[in-house]
Amino acid sequence: MTPKNRTHQIFSTGGSGYMGRSLIPRLLQRGHEVRALVRAGSEQKLPAGCTPVLGNALEPRSFMDHVRPADTFVHLVGVSHPNPSKAGQFRTIDLASVQAAVPAAKAGGDLMCLAYYTSFNLPVTITRGSNNIGPYQYPEKAVPLFITNAIDNKPLPLYGDGLQMRDYQYVQD
Repeated sequence: MTPKNRTHQIFSTGGSGYMGRSLIPRLLQRGHEVRALVRAGSEQKLPAGCTPVLGNALEPRSFMDHVRPADTFVHLVGVSHPNPSKAGQFRTIDLASVQAAVPAAKAGGDLMCLAYYTSFNLPVTITRGSNNIGPYQYPEKAVPLFITNAIDNKPLPLYGDGLQMRDYQYVQD
């Protein structure tokens, strides 16, 4: 059994995303060492004490040499939002290919975690959370959009017949 006060060396993908920006400060507060994968230009989104690793989560060769000596790997990449500097290019992509790419990226992340377990005996836990909401989330996502529209007395958008249901989990829960 691992003692509760044991510190870990953690490597995280998605460090500058809204989930990483909520999780990493909590890990650092608990005394863990954290290295986080970020795209170039996003390093400033990481909290003090977190070591940035520049790379691309979809190109494991860009960061694999930086994972060790981590004893914990946290994979938080699974975003459907483009880099703002490439938004125009993103809009030209066929919707069907985008809808196929997001699940493929998530499955690739699962396989990457399994590879680290197999190759380095690094313990892996894969969770299938519901829709996460919280600070730093892009404002056009459903919950932030409803909140800001309500505050600004703007209409709340309804899609389809309005009967769709989603489960949400606060990112710090």
